[in-house]
Amino acid sequence: MSSELGGIWRMLDGTPIAGISCGNPECFNMDLNVRMLRRPSQVVGRRLRTNWSANLEADEIRTPCRVIDISAEGASLSAPAEFGPDGDACLILEHTSPIRGSIVWREKDRIGFRFCDRQDWVQDDASKRFDPTAWLQ
Repeated sequence: MSSELGGIWRMLDGTPIAGISCGNPECFNMDLNVRMLRRPSQVVGRRLRTNWSANLEADEIRTPCRVIDISAEGASLSAPAEFGPDGDACLILEHTSPIRGSIVWREKDRIGFRFCDRQDWVQDDASKRFDPTAWLQ
């Protein structure tokens, strides 16, 4: 139970209830009343989980691979052991032009691929995918 004493809502034992007040303008201070989000709504550099088929081309070898996740700066690929780290390569996706980059790490059948140029279409794709109003358009 609570009662109103002096314009501030209080519990029956007299302790004030945080952020509830009738006439005090400070009670509407949103910094005190709203919990901060754990992460910003628009995260720059967010990795987008995918399962795209692609081709990886390096040293005149072209082999199929899978794009596990992708960001504007790079991608994680599942590819055969033919490619080692520190090599220049080209990632070929069906919906974009070939993307130049380099293999920066390798662990078993996984490859870290860093793009030479930032791929802004990835962030646009991510914002469309997570836009709750996209179906209205």
